[in-house]
Amino acid sequence: MRIRGTSTEFTVERAVARGGYLDITLAGQSKLRTFVPDSTECRKVAKPGSKIRYEWDGALGSVNEPLGSRRCQAVGIGTLTEWRLTRPEDLPDGRSPPRELARYRVVWRDKDVLLARGTFPLTRHLGWVGSAEALVMLKNTPSCMRGPGTLRTASIEYFASGDRVLGLVVKDRWCDVEALLLPLASAR
Repeated sequence: MRIRGTSTEFTVERAVARGGYLDITLAGQSKLRTFVPDSTECRKVAKPGSKIRYEWDGALGSVNEPLGSRRCQAVGIGTLTEWRLTRPEDLPDGRSPPRELARYRVVWRDKDVLLARGTFPLTRHLGWVGSAEALVMLKNTPSCMRGPGTLRTASIEYFASGDRVLGLVVKDRWCDVEALLLPLASAR
């Protein structure tokens, strides 16, 4: 994974339009969640049931037709537990999860997720190469909507192991970060 120039074949399991992005789940030897711009070209490449090649090029890779010429540059990463595995551990053993202040505003929501745009420290632990300003996709849960999902600042925590990777927290209210996305003009 993440070796420039390599590619892996996947089947598109689902593609959901969310706030200017296509949220794509790919099935192969393992599952991979990625994001591409919600464009006509990318919808043709990422049709549920179709075969694609995920190529590790650029910072986040691309989704390509196996035999055609269509390609869509990835603009976001999901499956954060997998991304964490590809990074060398940079936190000392036994240290409590790091916590810093995130500043953001919710720019889009549906029944499942929220998109929040702002600055999210600690994403560097996943090798996030995006700009200082990014979007995070948060699970739209009751706890999230009574806490970080309604505010403009929260603490962000990073977990070096376990099921939880990143999250926004205010007191005992938690929002799991499901994905990191590069800003698009339509997401402003």
